[in-house]
Formats: sequence, C-alpha cells, structure tokens
Amino acid sequence: MSEKDKKTFVLSDQSVNSYGFWVETEGIDLSEFASNPLMFYGHDWTALPIGRWENVRKEGERLLAEAVFDEDDEFAQMIARKVEKGMLKCCSIGFEVLESSEDKEKIKTGQRYATVTKSKLKECSICPIGSNKNAVRLIAKGGKRVLLSNAWDAKESGLKLLTIEKEKKMTTEEEKILALNQSVACQKKENDSLALQVKELQEYKQKAEEEKKQRRASEIESLIALAVEKGKIGAQKKKEWAQLLDKDFETAKAVLGSMEEKKQSLHELLETKKIAQEEDIASKSWRELDKEGKLWGLKEKDPESFKAKYRQEFGTEYIG
Repeated sequence: MSEKDKKTFVLSDQSVNSYGFWVETEGIDLSEFASNPLMFYGHDWTALPIGRWENVRKEGERLLAEAVFDEDDEFAQMIARKVEKGMLKCCSIGFEVLESSEDKEKIKTGQRYATVTKSKLKECSICPIGSNKNAVRLIAKGGKRVLLSNAWDAKESGLKLLTIEKEKKMTTEEEKILALNQSVACQKKENDSLALQVKELQEYKQKAEEEKKQRRASEIESLIALAVEKGKIGAQKKKEWAQLLDKDFETAKAVLGSMEEKKQSLHELLETKKIAQEEDIASKSWRELDKEGKLWGLKEKDPESFKAKYRQEFGTEYIG
C-alpha cells in the first residue's frame, strides 16, 4: 500500500462519548501499543487482525494514526474497500483505565462518569458505529473487556459514577430512568453494529463458497479432459467421473492419477469424436444447427432428435 493509499483516523479526541465519560489524550500510554499496533474489526479478538496502525501520534487533543490493511487477507481488503469508498469511517480504541478523576475542572457537559486521566492503549478496531466521533471499548485489569451496554458494567473498569450532590437535582428514581434509557440506547447501537457485522460476514462467506465451487468445477472439467486425452477413460465416462469427483474429489482424483495412460485405437478415437459431436449437437438449438448447416445431417442420423428440436422451435410436430 502506497503512502497516498493510507487512511488517517482519529482514534480519540477528548469528546464526551455516549456512555458519559471522556479520555484524556495526554494520559494515553502508547508504549505497549507501539510494539504491537493491532487492528481488528468490531473488537473481534477471536479473529485474526485485519491490519496494523502506523504513525501513531498525538496532536493536541487528538490521537491519530494511519490504517494499513493486510493485502493478503480477503476480508481485510473488503473492509479496506469500504473505508476507501467512505462507507466505513469509524474506529474504536480498546484500552485499560489506569487512573480516573472526579475533579470538577475535568468534568464536561453531559458527563456521568469520572474522566479517564491515565490509560493504556491495547488495540484499535474499525467499526461501523461509534459512540461519538470515535467509539471506545474499555478493558479491565487482567485483559477482560468491559462492555458498556449498561451503567453497572463501567464499575469493572474502575470508573466511578459522578456524585456531585450540589449540582445534582434529579431524584434517585429519575437517575435510574436516565441510566436505563442510556443503557437501552447503547444496547441498540451495539445490536445494530453486530447485526451489520453478521450480515457482512454472511455475504463474505457466501461469496467465498461460490468462488470455491466454481474453482472446483473448473478443476474437475480439466481433470476429466486430461484423462480422456491420455486415454485413461473413454469420452462416454465423462459424466460418471464428473459425479465421482464432485462427491469425493480427493479420492477420485487419486484414482485417476493412478490409472495407466493408453493410446486410443482408431475406433476409439472415432468413437470419442462421435460422442463429442453428439454432445455438441444435443446442446445446440434448431437455429444454431441451421446456421451451421447441420440440421439435415441430424435428420438422417437421428430423426427423433431432429423432430424434438423442431418441436421446441416451432411448437408443433414435424410432418415430412
């Protein structure tokens, strides 16, 4: 990938995310990430990485990096194409909270949890939906991922729910309702994101299976053609061997490979040519045969096939 093809992403920017906290850029520890700048899709750590991040740097309040996708991975290249087309624009950092603060000077409008003042960046994923301009994924000590689908999960990361009593005017019941509403909204975003990932993966799997099927059909055709050419099987056995190869490819291929080659006699060569001609005629329509001047030869050699093609073309029986 050339320099001009690399895409710059904003990994983090100190915005208050939809979960109700923000991450201080200055306090993000990049030492571990710099030695292994992993890129996943949708924080799926069970899958292999789809690329890496280069030129990770801090510019003011923003943490920036260039995305480099694995050119030998078909799924990674599919994600790269969607990024190139502007269909995927979000990335999401996975990090561990080291320190947080409830200092009023670090509290922004709409904030519900303590500010993350020190953290350790673990990975960054391409994702379809972000919690703000950049999504986040918290990682608790010990490497466990913290899914912020509801307010209580944040406790595992060490983040505290803000309790500034003088500025707090909501009742406990109102707080519960607000937390529930925010939980539902976060869960919906996560469900939508997962549904999109499942759909894309299903489409990718279906395409891969279709391509594999086409490659296998082409290989079977080549193997049979070579076997006929070398006299291992007769032309009349092509259909039978195609079925065997389709059912158990490796076994049938091994059997074909072990068969001795033999030169065809003149009779066998003529028979093979005859079968090929008959297959060619059987596959063509009345009009195609008429253009090639083969209709009347077919009438003499195979009257029934001639009548059948006449019936298919004109919708009536041939009288003559």
